[in-house]
Amino acid sequence: MASWSGRSRLLRVDRSPGAGRGVFTTRPVRSGQVLEVAPVLVVPESERPILEQTLLRQYVWDWAGGVAVGLGIVSLVNHGVPANAHWESDVDAGELWLTACADIASGDEVLVDYSLDGTIELWFTPR
Repeated sequence: MASWSGRSRLLRVDRSPGAGRGVFTTRPVRSGQVLEVAPVLVVPESERPILEQTLLRQYVWDWAGGVAVGLGIVSLVNHGVPANAHWESDVDAGELWLTACADIASGDEVLVDYSLDGTIELWFTPR
């Protein structure tokens, strides 16, 4: 698999051991730094049952009026504890923000805690 870099060149997609694809930094990142701002495609709640029957069910966020699919590389960030990044939703702007919550060294994988500190049950077995 060839690696791919986003337009900011701060992040790249590459192989992640045991997880398929993952998102990695291309230079050091400081805690609090915005890594990516991604537009979302909002799927109405009435279409959620259809979406739940597809592979995209693993790449959606609850959103006002339905669910959202994050476009760009934001949807390829893997789960990890401890996390070094987190997602924030801007419903009015229709965007997902990926922000570092710890310093991240150049070349390290960006990881988000999908369980929100254990408050959400994971649909997979963490690596």
